[in-house]
Amino acid sequence: MRLSVLLPIYDMSPAQACLTQSVIRSLLQATRDDPETEIVIIDDASPCQDTIEYVGDLELPQLKIVAHTSNEGLVKSLNHGAVLAEGDALMYCHSDCLCDLPTLTGIRRCLYCHPDAQVVVSILSDSSGSLLQAGGLVDRNLDLYWNVVDINRDTAVHWGDVWTARRDFFEDSGGLDEQYGIGYMECVDLGLRSIMAGCPVIAAHDSRVLHYKHQTFHARYTTDERLSLMASNLEKLKRKWWTYRHQIAAASRLVPQETAKLQLPPEIV
Repeated sequence: MRLSVLLPIYDMSPAQACLTQSVIRSLLQATRDDPETEIVIIDDASPCQDTIEYVGDLELPQLKIVAHTSNEGLVKSLNHGAVLAEGDALMYCHSDCLCDLPTLTGIRRCLYCHPDAQVVVSILSDSSGSLLQAGGLVDRNLDLYWNVVDINRDTAVHWGDVWTARRDFFEDSGGLDEQYGIGYMECVDLGLRSIMAGCPVIAAHDSRVLHYKHQTFHARYTTDERLSLMASNLEKLKRKWWTYRHQIAAASRLVPQETAKLQLPPEIV
């Protein structure tokens, strides 16, 4: 199975570019002897061009680079990368997440073991190794929860921040919904489309990602701006999926005790 890793970047400073380059080096190391994996970098008109200069000097067969002349936002960047990608599956790698060979191997294994799954999500840990989330859930009110209990087996969830989608499903469902703009909730929307198509979303227990928190959205927006973006996109998500909320809530093996509610202001949730 050929895998395309989509890496959208928007570097605002040399420090942020340094982290992005660490992510790229980790991916290059993981794919060094793997002709079945490509890396598609989408630069969304980064103010700091250090990363583009860095990758511009690399002439590697597994690397594709596209540069936007104006800032399009995360969702459009991912859709653009998907058009350029050639893989049978599309993985979204954040520019503040380190993925290694076991990350990619776990994704492939999960897709092979669950042929009915159209979306697979990876497990996120912080830089100390502590679990951040093993996928997420949506309840009957379309409120969002993270699974905060580690898993030692593949587990049905509703969504996850680091996702991989089968290409045919991604294209047939129209790609990511661009109404979510800069980001937040597009990954939830993708998972819900899979579930409503009768296909589970699976958290792959052996696909692990190291997440450096507060390095992308937190670097670009104030707390109030981030909460406003999240609130706006959550409202869009609820309007879109409200009719199907009961079917969605039933499509998981997790129970409420294994989750933590996504932290938004009370008037939002």
